[in-house]
Amino acid sequence: MEGQTEDRFVGDVLAPHLWTLGIHIQPIIVKTSRTAGRASAKGGGSWKHWRKDIGNTLTSSQFVCVTTMIDFYGYPDDGPARCSAPHTDECVINRERGMAADISDGDRFLPFVVLHEFEALVFAAASAASDLPAKVRKHCAGVLAQYDHNAESINDGPTTAPSKRLKSEWSGYSKVRDGVAITASAGLPVVRSHAPRFDQWLSRLEALSG
Repeated sequence: MEGQTEDRFVGDVLAPHLWTLGIHIQPIIVKTSRTAGRASAKGGGSWKHWRKDIGNTLTSSQFVCVTTMIDFYGYPDDGPARCSAPHTDECVINRERGMAADISDGDRFLPFVVLHEFEALVFAAASAASDLPAKVRKHCAGVLAQYDHNAESINDGPTTAPSKRLKSEWSGYSKVRDGVAITASAGLPVVRSHAPRFDQWLSRLEALSG
């Protein structure tokens, strides 16, 4: 995964759910650089960093499956299957297929790209998040309705990306603190009902219990 938000989301929301199915999930933030005398920098970076960490993790027999959680916006510029017509389901699928082909471990590697970014899951959760400010909850519900209640279809742009929409209504919004808390408060069933690609990915992880 690419950063603290995803790390917290996995630890606070996904891990407890998967544990009930007998599945232990270990979040790993991609290391991007190392400076002498200092710890490695973490979070996103170029595809070579992702490829190295994924490859290293796959060498360990303790992991039944290795997956990714990377924002569409955060996809590396040098990543496989760059799209000429971005921001579509087809583009995201092509990127995931490109990652799988480059890693070449189809049995254990499950690439997942979040469409379009983590805040899409926040929009998916907003209707049932009681601790969300009323103004923001109303805004999120209105936007979600415009996109047939599919948070992953909320369009992107300088002012219309999910994160930009949230911050326009909630100046103090923190991705790590508030975003994760909102998804946890609403619960995974609500998030999944408004995020079909996320739901499909989680279903594949759940199937590992069998």
